[in-house]
Amino acid sequence: MTVREIARIQGFPDDFKFIYQNTNDAYKMIGNAVPVNLAYEIAIAIRKILNKYDTIVRVDYQKIKKACE
Repeated sequence: MTVREIARIQGFPDDFKFIYQNTNDAYKMIGNAVPVNLAYEIAIAIRKILNKYDTIVRVDYQKIKKACE
């Protein structure tokens, strides 16, 4: 299978750019990635939980955003 075929299986869009010098590195990079749809579903589930318990759990989104920069 090609690098692009493996990327499709993982859920990456066809226009997603991978930067690598060695083909083996590309296979490792894509193979170690969390599948795009799985990451999306996990994020949605976390968001639902946080919204459900918003009266109990206060999330400072600005602090999170700054920490991720």
